Amino acid sequence: MTITIKPPTSGALSTRPYDPEARLAALRDEALQALGPRLDQLGRAMQQRPLLAIGIGLAVGYVLARILHRG
Repeated sequence: MTITIKPPTSGALSTRPYDPEARLAALRDEALQALGPRLDQLGRAMQQRPLLAIGIGLAVGYVLARILHRG
């Protein structure tokens, strides 16, 4: 059995080949540009208050585990 994956089109025939690797790379770069300053700010906040960061991480993990375990 052969599975073929067709690229998404806008209804018209595409003139250029579908390259998912290039598309994912472009999306990754765009996300890093948008989130870069926020991640730097978060990293500085975690360095200033490491115990608070650990506590928040544990609380989020606990809540997610409860939600996933419930389902």
